[in-house]
Amino acid sequence: MFWGGYLFLRYTPTSKEINIQRQLAEMIADLKENGEQIKVDLTKCELKEHNYFEERDSYGHSNEILTLNIEREIQTWNAIGGSAIKNVEQVQIIQSVILFKHNNIRTGKAEKFISRIIPKDKITLTFYLDRQKYTTLFVDRSNRDRYYFDLDFLNS
Repeated sequence: MFWGGYLFLRYTPTSKEINIQRQLAEMIADLKENGEQIKVDLTKCELKEHNYFEERDSYGHSNEILTLNIEREIQTWNAIGGSAIKNVEQVQIIQSVILFKHNNIRTGKAEKFISRIIPKDKITLTFYLDRQKYTTLFVDRSNRDRYYFDLDFLNS
């Protein structure tokens, strides 16, 4: 039972994370309901890719209370260079964004919208966009810096 409870606590989102997710969902719902809808031709969008490697801890947890003592010892030994068990691993981070340029009819100015970071390489993302063809961009009417790309098709 101890291990079950430990695993449950370790992988359950914190109340702060749940609050942030709820606020984001409310903002997206508001934009979908009240925002200006712009049809985006995905074949005319520009894709930008940025890939890199980073070191991540193999052991431990962001919540210090849930980190096991053995994990702390591994981290300590790694810090002084004496552990045969390495606490870090090289992880490749693959990410892309979609750039969409739009001429605002009301103001006559060109606008640029950048999607959220998408954890896919440029080639894979191109296949998804070619298959989907179009999506919707929801833009706040009073604050053009608040917008949401509808990219739910990437999750399927």
